[in-house]
Amino acid sequence: IPELERSVALGQISERFPSVVAIAGCHGKTTITSMLARVNEAAGRDATIHVGGYVDFLRGGVRVGRDGTFITEACEYVESFLTLAPTIALINNIDDDHLDYYQDIDHIVAAFEKFLDRLPENGLFIACTDDPRVAGLAAKSKHPVKSYGLKSGDYRAENIRFDENGCPTFTIAREGNPIGEASLTVPGLHNARNATAAILAAVELGMPAQDAARAVSTFLGAARRFLIRGSVGGVTVVDEYAHHPTEIGALLDAARRRYPDATIHVLFQPHLFSRTKFFAPQFAQALSKADDVIVTGVFPARERQEDFPGVDAHTIADAATGGEAQIDVVEDMATAAQMMAMRAKSGDVILTVGAGDITTMGPVIVHVLEAHHGKDA
Repeated sequence: IPELERSVALGQISERFPSVVAIAGCHGKTTITSMLARVNEAAGRDATIHVGGYVDFLRGGVRVGRDGTFITEACEYVESFLTLAPTIALINNIDDDHLDYYQDIDHIVAAFEKFLDRLPENGLFIACTDDPRVAGLAAKSKHPVKSYGLKSGDYRAENIRFDENGCPTFTIAREGNPIGEASLTVPGLHNARNATAAILAAVELGMPAQDAARAVSTFLGAARRFLIRGSVGGVTVVDEYAHHPTEIGALLDAARRRYPDATIHVLFQPHLFSRTKFFAPQFAQALSKADDVIVTGVFPARERQEDFPGVDAHTIADAATGGEAQIDVVEDMATAAQMMAMRAKSGDVILTVGAGDITTMGPVIVHVLEAHHGKDA
């Protein structure tokens, strides 16, 4: 039995399909892929789906279909998306990340250029032109381009308004003409942009725009994207996968919009020593949007502490420059969770944030709150 590296296997699978939608970007690609998968299901299409996260309606991250279309998340880490054979390449944004592999932002942009080079001559580039780096690639693209965004693009989310939970309702406009209405059940302005991307991709796959907008409105979210773990004693506990400063900033903006009067507590577990080292000031700045922050020990994933001497949770706390949030360091995650639970009062929100095993602390916090306040589902 031959053994293949995962991305190589995924690339070989993609070569079997006449239509391949590869969804890339440093942030949002899991959500866009999941939204497009939901539209595919609602339309009665039978595409094969590959998402880099757990999606409830898929009961996992994969769906095997029969109609010749493959919808897949395309990860930029170590240029793994260069194994794919897309016919439609969607790029949501390009940002500093994975600097344990990439030398700098130019190296990252070059990788995305190579990704676009994987398109056939008549392949389509779907570009979020709100992002200046993606807009730059679109401007010089040798392939046809369809664009989207909140501020620019062929497809735009317009007339955006928010319900009491911070979830957006908006008009989808194509070249200035309304073509559908979407009302999302996931919070945040960034998700209006993500949904616009999914609708545009669905239209390019032959689905009516109005039907795609209605279908994306039934999307309930991917795992660990603003996942409410419970509410006890008036304290709401939310789990979130955000692990990059840009993502944390968007998360806290969404939380503020959803809970405008709440004190927001963040229990943050840095993911990777390299990311902590390179982005400590940006992490501190993003976390300053909260009212109260505890940073735990770093989740090492593929890295070793000895290769990054002096890099730990204090690296982020020490980079704070007097933002409103108090940033404390508690290396032990379970201790930090118990402390955070005891700090919260009725009406507050606690966010467990990070790509590591911090997700296990949501139930711990709920348990501590139950013991302290008594059960109040």
